[in-house]
Amino acid sequence: SVDCSCRSEEHGVEVVWPRGFSLQQALARPRPRRVRESWPPECGTNRWLEAGKIWYQRPGKDESERVWEMVRRVKANVAKDGTPLEATDVLAVVRRSKREPAIVLVLNYRPPVDAWSVELPAGMVDAGETALEAGIRELREETGFIAEKDRGVFALCYPDPWKSTESYLTCTVEIDGDLECNRHPKPKHEDDEAFAAVLLVAVSALPRVLTLLAEAGCKLEARSVGIAQGIMLATEMVAPSGQ
Repeated sequence: SVDCSCRSEEHGVEVVWPRGFSLQQALARPRPRRVRESWPPECGTNRWLEAGKIWYQRPGKDESERVWEMVRRVKANVAKDGTPLEATDVLAVVRRSKREPAIVLVLNYRPPVDAWSVELPAGMVDAGETALEAGIRELREETGFIAEKDRGVFALCYPDPWKSTESYLTCTVEIDGDLECNRHPKPKHEDDEAFAAVLLVAVSALPRVLTLLAEAGCKLEARSVGIAQGIMLATEMVAPSGQ
């Protein structure tokens, strides 16, 4: 485990409030506790999500209960290691000779926003799969691309912890775009899916392309925007090695 006890910026983290705290001290501060929760009785009509309420109390003897509305998945599958695992997405980078590496994006119709959503390939983890296996499978189903190299699985992510317990693991893979199977990929979409296109976006062009897609009426999924912001930070604010 990482030692968070230092007050310096050894790990690249500085606690600016509360003043004088180490990261370890900040993480050890008393936090609110969940008191009770309420969920509708199982009726078998909800396939993915259900809404409920939780009550919590902040630290302090006289603190009254506060209520919070939230949603959760009806059911989570179990991964190979026996832990519950809901979903995965995959950051797939296509490498082709004499061309800039490109990121795979999909234009996926999302009924809640009634628009094409710009997203990474993603989906539910099937029972018995690892996050990486699910990510590679979803990549092939949604885009037709076949991943060649695994670059790792990131920590468990919570895309909207203010309203949901939904979580996913995100994977990074590389695709050899010069292979015959990846030159003209053919997706295999399910009947309840609606995609407009599979896109390859040059890494350096991602921030600009997302802006153009938003202006065209697409909705930007948070992960795609986060990656674009990361590229901008790395390009504009992080000095190259040796400078």
